[in-house]
Amino acid sequence: MTGDSSPVGPTSSVGQGGPVGENEKPKHQVVVPDDFPPVFADSTALMRLRRRSDIETVVYTTQPRNEGELIARIASANTVIGIRSSTSFNHSVIEAAPALRHLAIWGTAVDNISMDAVRRAGIAVTHTPNTSTNAVAEHAMAMALTLAHRVHELDQRIRGGEWPGVRITQLAGKTAGVIGAGAVGLRFAELAHGIGMDVLICPMQLQGEKTRSDDFPEWAKLTALDDLMEEADIVSLHGRLSPATDHLIDLSRLEQMRPNALLINTARGRLVSEQDLIIALTNDTIAGAALDVFEFEPLSHNSPLRSLSNVLLTPHSGAASNEALSAGLNATADNVIAFLEGRPVPRIDR
Repeated sequence: MTGDSSPVGPTSSVGQGGPVGENEKPKHQVVVPDDFPPVFADSTALMRLRRRSDIETVVYTTQPRNEGELIARIASANTVIGIRSSTSFNHSVIEAAPALRHLAIWGTAVDNISMDAVRRAGIAVTHTPNTSTNAVAEHAMAMALTLAHRVHELDQRIRGGEWPGVRITQLAGKTAGVIGAGAVGLRFAELAHGIGMDVLICPMQLQGEKTRSDDFPEWAKLTALDDLMEEADIVSLHGRLSPATDHLIDLSRLEQMRPNALLINTARGRLVSEQDLIIALTNDTIAGAALDVFEFEPLSHNSPLRSLSNVLLTPHSGAASNEALSAGLNATADNVIAFLEGRPVPRIDR
């Protein structure tokens, strides 16, 4: 593990329950248990919370090594800010945090949270919708273009002394298949259409998604998943993780794809069976894959994905543009302050 295992900022009231004077109102305890790699620790959002005399904020710049360490970090927290989707707020974690009243998520996904447990405990769960839509959609398109044009491969080969004669894939005139019709999926569809691609969209029937053909632009075709997998040259995933979508893309789905097709995943790692994807890439079932998210993060050092030449990898950085970070982290701070002041907050626990 890298990073500092100690929290950033004052710690005297975290997990110790020190005495409070008769006329001194206890501060609202805000804990960020998983800011690794750090994004919140040096943000203006943190500075805004620190300027509040009624809030005490502690930021841990490492991921918890286990459930027990997570529980210890949030034991006295009134609000927990969740930065990483790899941190699991399951039943036992929620039940071990008796002071917890607010779980503020940076982002929108709650597949790492036991919603039943937070409802039973009366904990508000807030999120930051539409703060990284452009960043993630652009990242997915950048990965699709990089993979199709073999930019990463050719860069490395030239650096190694080669001057290779190769063929690249033009995306204009090809078909983009978009799985998931939320804000990011629709923005990616617009980008694909903008460079001259035909667009197929398969909604995942989730809250907030458009699902009717007349909800979409006339240039987009609403289609079933099987048809999309068979017809698309680029398949880009933009859905949420749920029991119904866990390993949605397995070997049978990958075998539906065209041999020259590419898979892009900037959504959730477990939407794809990594083991099945490795088989498909090794056997040339599909031409390549670009992954920003993984089943387990960080990606294991001995993962075969690291050595496959037809794979493009980025470290869950699709939402890490300066603009998206600023908007998302400040929206998280807004939610903390609004909750403390009793104002309406964007809740997803109902």
